[in-house]
Amino acid sequence: MHMNHKKISLWLVIVLSILFSLINLREALPQESAEELYEEALFKKEAEGDLEGAMQLFLKIITTFPENRKMSAKAQLQIGMCYEKLGMEQALKAYQKVVDGYPEQEEEVELAKEKISILLKAQALIEKGDKEFKIRQVWSGPDVDIFGGPSPDGRYLSYVDWETGNLAIHELATGKKRTLTEEATMKAPRQFAFYSRISPDSKQIAYSWYNQLPDKNFYYDLRLIGIDGSSPRILYSNKDYEVYPAQWSSNGKHIAVRIYGRKDKKFRIAWISAMDGSLRILKTSDTGQTTQDCICHSPDDHYIAFDLPIKEDSGNYDIFLLATDGSGETPLIEHSANDKLLGWAPDGKEVIFISDRTGTRDLWIIQVENGKLERSPRWIKSEIGKVFPLGFTRNGSFFFSIFRSWFNSYVASIDLAGDKVETPLKQPFLGSNFNPQWSPDGNFIAYMSEQLKPAGPGFFEYILLVRSIETGQDQKIPCELKFFDHPRWSPDSKSILVTAFFNKDKQKDYVGGLYKIDVHDGKVTLIAPYAPGIKEWGRHRGEWSKEGKAIFYVNRGCILRREIESSQEQQLYCDPNIWGILSLSPDGQKLLFDICDIEKGTERLLVMPISRGEAQELLRIKEPEVIKAFDWSSDGKHVFFTKAEESGTSLWQISSEGGEPRVLWQTDIKMRGLHVHPDGHQIAFHAYRQANEIWVMENFIPEVDDEQ
Repeated sequence: MHMNHKKISLWLVIVLSILFSLINLREALPQESAEELYEEALFKKEAEGDLEGAMQLFLKIITTFPENRKMSAKAQLQIGMCYEKLGMEQALKAYQKVVDGYPEQEEEVELAKEKISILLKAQALIEKGDKEFKIRQVWSGPDVDIFGGPSPDGRYLSYVDWETGNLAIHELATGKKRTLTEEATMKAPRQFAFYSRISPDSKQIAYSWYNQLPDKNFYYDLRLIGIDGSSPRILYSNKDYEVYPAQWSSNGKHIAVRIYGRKDKKFRIAWISAMDGSLRILKTSDTGQTTQDCICHSPDDHYIAFDLPIKEDSGNYDIFLLATDGSGETPLIEHSANDKLLGWAPDGKEVIFISDRTGTRDLWIIQVENGKLERSPRWIKSEIGKVFPLGFTRNGSFFFSIFRSWFNSYVASIDLAGDKVETPLKQPFLGSNFNPQWSPDGNFIAYMSEQLKPAGPGFFEYILLVRSIETGQDQKIPCELKFFDHPRWSPDSKSILVTAFFNKDKQKDYVGGLYKIDVHDGKVTLIAPYAPGIKEWGRHRGEWSKEGKAIFYVNRGCILRREIESSQEQQLYCDPNIWGILSLSPDGQKLLFDICDIEKGTERLLVMPISRGEAQELLRIKEPEVIKAFDWSSDGKHVFFTKAEESGTSLWQISSEGGEPRVLWQTDIKMRGLHVHPDGHQIAFHAYRQANEIWVMENFIPEVDDEQ
């Protein structure tokens, strides 16, 4: 019995020792810092859109790290921003907690006070009633299309159902949708609806229709259809033109259209008769208009307002009036700022536009009478953002769309032995960043970042950044290129190869090419120009040779090896369906590439020796499966590739000698791009998200003060 007591006591000592060891071990393990938790919460809020989950993490920072006043204040401010999307009253309370609880955190307190002021003003406007200026969202979601317009009575929005490509209408009051056309198909030869505008009597819709030809060229004709889907007909068709409806005349007899000449590359403003389809050109321009530039009628049909670039490459626009009787055009707004037309108010007295003359994209209004400016522009609302006009209804409500897009770059650990990708992901880059690329030594990541301010309608300026993995610091690489993509490090890590347009290159038939950017000073050197007529250059990426003295790239359906010093080229492989992305094996002896045959609905992943040996097919898939990215493993024994899934992306692995692929990871993130770290244990990629929203502004046109 005495021995049993000794044994029990001994076991108690051992158990207690183990418990204390575990407690000490737990205390010794590094805990997630407030900064790391804050980054994780931001990732959940901005990348995943999980506001509830983000708020829980922000609250955890406040409760776990109360002594870290700076991070706690930042977390409380973020809670307010989350609540602002979910409920005004909760947002106000959350912002007030920043002001009351962290008075010494001046930056966060100032931001919280600004938020409180804006929310209180908005609340006051709501309480005053319907006669006050307000902006509200009327439609959002994955099926929203931004290329239609409202009916004059405000009941419907025309749009394209992009699942089928057919024209449809959305009933604003009920959310019900109705398809009007039936013949659209997204398989070759493709045909589908595009821009559309509803007639003044709300009985007809004019719309563009995309037609793909057997030689893969295409054109857009102009069609009419009843709002109930009846009596569809082609109103105007010309295989040399792309025709887009802009606005019906107020009497419903004509449709103002934008026309792009596929041969002469010029834009035209024209009238097309709604009765017989006859065309009358009003203006021809070669100054860089786009299909999204605004054109609108005055309510009396005497003038058409439009905007044009001030000068080439400036990104800034002025606004003009064009007399429909052919008597000429006059400038309406001439200013060094970027002034973009939105529309002509139904009363015929005001034109609304967006201008950045005060430093932000604000809403302005200008009074016009008999085609002449009556008064100086008046400011209406600040920071309206980058919007696309859809049109006015008869009661003066203005509909517009907002296109939102996000890029997020990620790094994930990959465990090949365990056949899995570790989660959660780390997001080393905040902001709209994409195409991350490891340096050859793995110590840096080069990536693209989208500038917030657009360089022109539909375009964004990109910058090239290099991040140190050791310090986490970013270095901006100075560069004259305005639009470029697909960075690839040189083997010596001294320069980066990109696909680019260079605005300074004015040679005839110039369509961009491959440029080398010096990492030290940003010097730009043209390595290989693309051949005239190349299509969709943005999907093409160059690849360095192992020694860095040559590049591989795709031009006119052929894989070429180009010596940098002599510019001599060697043709390695040709197929008109080569997709344009190349990846060189770690030993520098093989190229990995993709062939996509749209007509057959197949996609193939191939490996080819650079010595011009026979290409080996690794993988073949059929629609609707799509390969989005691929890269070699660091030892060259495997190939990784991603496939688009309905709910996200799957990451696969296949032997570089062929065989059955196996899935490593499935995620709800829509992965784009893929690059394996030189150590083989990490991958870098980016994801792309987009969303369209339809909004309406009401009661925003101020009453004219005659004494002003």
